[in-house]
Amino acid sequence: MTHNHSKKMIYALSACLLVGAAAGCSKNNQAAQPAPHTNNMVRQQAVNPTPSAIPGDRIEVANQSAQKITQLPGVSSATVLVSRHNAYVAAILKDRSGHLSQDMESQIAQQVKSTDNNIHNVYVSTNPDFVQRANNYVMDVSQGRPVTGFVQEFGEMIKRIFPNAH
Repeated sequence: MTHNHSKKMIYALSACLLVGAAAGCSKNNQAAQPAPHTNNMVRQQAVNPTPSAIPGDRIEVANQSAQKITQLPGVSSATVLVSRHNAYVAAILKDRSGHLSQDMESQIAQQVKSTDNNIHNVYVSTNPDFVQRANNYVMDVSQGRPVTGFVQEFGEMIKRIFPNAH
């Protein structure tokens, strides 16, 4: 296994652990409740409108996709997590309104798919909870922190943030 591949796997596993820990620390069993969001905050660009919300056995950070997304006018920052043929984008818009237009969602999906031909479905959210968890995952992965258990927690988070994706 190459050093670069090993590093990516360590980052992915680290991110999983962080998200899992964050999800397990919520008060009053809020994790079982859907995260509050408006229809404008979550959009799905999917070939298959009902993909499995349970991610594969690994989750990868797609830095190249995130960089391309942040080049779009109107996008301040983005984090992209990939599992199987699905990409999950946590975006912060420059106007900070959280309003994700259909056009912006399509542009984001196009950027993700242009960097990885294996991506079939792109799920985009400006939900602050999802953005924070995705960013924490990436930070933990980059710092080499363990992320054991993240895959299961990530699946649960996806079910909450993207309820139509299961």
